[in-house]
Amino acid sequence: PWKQRAIVAANYILSDPGGPPVYVVDIGAGCMDLGEQLPPTTHYVPADEAPPTGLVFRGNFHKTKVCDLNAGFFPAVPAFLIGQRSYVAALGVIEYMCDVPSFLAALRLYRAPVVLSYAAVDAPNSTTTTAVLRENSYTSLAFETLLSAAGFHVGGTSSIPVGGLNNKLYKLTPV
Repeated sequence: PWKQRAIVAANYILSDPGGPPVYVVDIGAGCMDLGEQLPPTTHYVPADEAPPTGLVFRGNFHKTKVCDLNAGFFPAVPAFLIGQRSYVAALGVIEYMCDVPSFLAALRLYRAPVVLSYAAVDAPNSTTTTAVLRENSYTSLAFETLLSAAGFHVGGTSSIPVGGLNNKLYKLTPV
């Protein structure tokens, strides 16, 4: 189910009017499904906490930038992104952030368009709130208010059912 979200995210990225990006930084890369959807001319930079145990990774996980987002150890804005066409992705990450406003502020430092997902809690649902070990539970309206407060404009959304949750994919531009 995560691959479908990566396909839609890649379509968002590749449909940018400026053409395909030179770099894509994928925060919370996991199995790197997003990287598989990008053209070989795009430099894919995966970032995640560590390889989860029991998963078989495609590609070269040793290229992953290790980070602990809840501890404030965020991937630095790479110098190679400055002046380049780039995107930042954060798929399936925000639900596990202790401090979402700080995470969004850190994303804003990239000064690049962002594609991210969030499974909002718009109706009481035990699957959404307890079965998944979430750190936060925003409604769609509250989450979109956070995006705006962090300095992002929502340029598009798509709903993607993933694992019994209704994930919303956002295409954001810094303002």
